[in-house]
Amino acid sequence: YQQLEQEHGNLMDRLQTLERDGFSLSEERTALRAELDIAKQKIQDTERDRQLALMHEKAGRDLDFVSSQLVQETAACTAAKQNYQQLEQEHGNLMDRLQTLERDGFSLSEERTALRAELDIAKQKIQDTERDRQLALMHEKAGRDLDFVSSQLVQETAACTAAKQ
Repeated sequence: YQQLEQEHGNLMDRLQTLERDGFSLSEERTALRAELDIAKQKIQDTERDRQLALMHEKAGRDLDFVSSQLVQETAACTAAKQNYQQLEQEHGNLMDRLQTLERDGFSLSEERTALRAELDIAKQKIQDTERDRQLALMHEKAGRDLDFVSSQLVQETAACTAAKQ
């Protein structure tokens, strides 16, 4: 019986040791699980941070690309605005020139009309002068013819008078 009691005591000690060890193992297991959960969380956080870093890097590249495009488009827009302003200025200058030419054209048309009238008057004067010159030449020739005929008549009259005497 003592032996059974001793075995029982040993078993009880062993059981208590096992219970303590089991309790310690359970606590250790709980601590390890907590540590594992923390490690898993760190891994997830690290993976999330890595994904965020990759997304941030891609966003940075995208932003650089969009910024580059924006700079190019802004430069193109600025150049287009400058070209537009130059064309607008040229258009204004051409419109001013057109108005000047139209005004000059109207003035030239009026001047041409006045010059034509003056030319018509000058032509008429030339014609009148030419007619007067022709009349003067004809008058001069008629005077010479008259002088010739008069001189002939005087000679014939003198010849007739001399023949009558």
